[in-house]
Amino acid sequence: MKSNYCIFCILLICLLGIVNATDDFHQFNRRRCCGPSCTKNVYLSVVIPDRNRTECGLRVEDVPLYGTLYEAMLFAEQQYPPSKFSFTTSFNEKYGHFIESIVGVRGANPFFWCVFDRRGVPLPVGVDFTYPYNHEAYIWSYQNTTDTHCASYSGPCTWSDDDEKSTLKLTLKDNEE
Repeated sequence: MKSNYCIFCILLICLLGIVNATDDFHQFNRRRCCGPSCTKNVYLSVVIPDRNRTECGLRVEDVPLYGTLYEAMLFAEQQYPPSKFSFTTSFNEKYGHFIESIVGVRGANPFFWCVFDRRGVPLPVGVDFTYPYNHEAYIWSYQNTTDTHCASYSGPCTWSDDDEKSTLKLTLKDNEE
């Protein structure tokens, strides 16, 4: 009976160690990884149609390899002047950071900040749960959400894959007036 109890205790300790190791996976990799091979570059664009304001393809360098889109935005704030990229947030325990303003433009019903991938598709999760790949591009667009909530993007900043170089090409659409 005593040996069964000891085996149970050893198994429990091992199981707790595995669970704890899984929870700390990202933190462990962030601590042990440094240098250029442990960072990535992310591209951010900001589009404010009603104010004729567009910043396409801001290159954000040295984002931690396991960093989130929120962290990439923090790095962008450090690398660009506030007139090119700055933002404010509120925080919700369940959903993470909510983007309230970008470059001083605050969301106010029915206009809100929507984030899209480089193909113009809205992100399925928030900035704290989006993990960009190296050279991934995101578009922040200030949109009227009365009819549709961030359904799609078709503005001046678009991205396409360059198959030969495995990089992204930024294409600015001509403004039709």
